[in-house]
Amino acid sequence: MNGFPLISIALGATVTLVTTLLTAWFLLAVAREYGSNRVPCLLYHQIHPENRRAGAEAIDPVYACFEDRFAEQMDYLKEAGYHTLTLDDFLRARRGETTLPHPAGIVTFDDGFASNYELGFPVSGATISARRSS
Repeated sequence: MNGFPLISIALGATVTLVTTLLTAWFLLAVAREYGSNRVPCLLYHQIHPENRRAGAEAIDPVYACFEDRFAEQMDYLKEAGYHTLTLDDFLRARRGETTLPHPAGIVTFDDGFASNYELGFPVSGATISARRSS
């Protein structure tokens, strides 16, 4: 009976320690996710030519972007002063080997559709490559 209060105190201290560690972990995760060094990454699946708008009802807007909309989005990035990064640029900054320009962003294509190269690359290259980080 005499040892019960000591077990209760030890258990209470353990719960407090675990709660403190979980809170610290959570706050660190939030700071990483929403910190000032966050870099947006725009992911495009497929670029569709403007002349195919007639059949647009068959195109899912979640997975496709018309070339005129893509051009508008790239123009916005340029006008807003964004510097485009390669993934290597981003990883060098994460390792502390370089600093990122501000604001910075990454533009990616997740599949090898010919339209991404034929329609997307010329637009992205013409509008934002000049702002690319070195």
